[in-house]
This record gives sequence, structure tokens and C-alpha cells, in this order.
Amino acid sequence: MCLVSDTEIIQSYSGPSRQQIDDERDAASKFMNDVAAAKPSGKETAGAMMHRQPTPSSIAQAKGRPGKNVEAFEQAMSLAVKADEAGDQGECEKALTEARGILDRAKG
Repeated sequence: MCLVSDTEIIQSYSGPSRQQIDDERDAASKFMNDVAAAKPSGKETAGAMMHRQPTPSSIAQAKGRPGKNVEAFEQAMSLAVKADEAGDQGECEKALTEARGILDRAKG
């Protein structure tokens, strides 16, 4: 039985671009929190009362952002982490640039 969470496993890895990856995730989280704080809260849906964990898409929809932006950002960040773990700095930078572009477009 594994007693270490996925978050702890991810955070324990430290590749050459790990700080950039963490910074980009922090920027995305701050943006999403700012968007949520700026909007009045909506009515709680039946799905929200079923004690399920939210997905990135459901969070984006709840915050008024298209889910495809969140999914594309997460895919780009996943590619960045995989490239960083493999030591492929060029692919990591490419994926981070894509993620930054998605975030910048979402900020409008």
C-alpha cells in the first residue's frame, strides 16, 4: 500500500526546469483564483452535492472559462514535466511556452 500521495510524488521530483514548471502552475492558480473572486458565486448544482472531486474542466466551467483552455494548459504542463524528467530541455521549454500562451490568451 502506498502512503505517499500523487502530489508528494510530483513535488519530490526536481528536474532542471522544475522551478519554471512550478512558477507556471502558480501563475495559473493565481489567475483562476482571481477570476473566481471577481465573479459572484453561482447556485450549487446537483453534481456539486454528490461529494465528487472537481475536474479541471468543471472548475473552469464554474469559473466561466472554457474547459478547453484548462485541458490544453494541463496537457502542455504534463508534456513539460515529462520532457523535464527525460532531460529534454528543448521540449520542456516548448511545452512551457505553449502553456504560457494558453494562460495569456485566457487572461485576454
